[in-house]
Amino acid sequence: MAFIKAFLFPEASPASISMGGAFLGFSLALLILLVFYFFGMMAAGDVKFAAALGAWLGWEFLLLAWALSSGFAVAHGFVERNHLKYVFSPEINWDDGTQKNKRRFIPYVTYLSMATVIVLMLNK
Repeated sequence: MAFIKAFLFPEASPASISMGGAFLGFSLALLILLVFYFFGMMAAGDVKFAAALGAWLGWEFLLLAWALSSGFAVAHGFVERNHLKYVFSPEINWDDGTQKNKRRFIPYVTYLSMATVIVLMLNK
């Protein structure tokens, strides 16, 4: 859908990208994040969302969103790894069911969408 929009209405995109820019953003996201998926470090939904986002934003804004979302994910991982969540709110039961094979995972799509909103807001 993002390819059709980029072809028919290039001015409607938040980044005013061309069809080639949409394809490059899609390909970049898909190829890079598939490596993380095959090693079990990322879910398939994260990869698909990033690929669709790359087709919609183009590679320039996608790289900015990746950088910002990676910073959010590192901050979350730091808080989780060092058990700092108990410092901020010790009375909350933190068993939220996000364990897979006795390892906790971080849903990357959340941070990618937050970073995309921030990047688009700063673009306007």
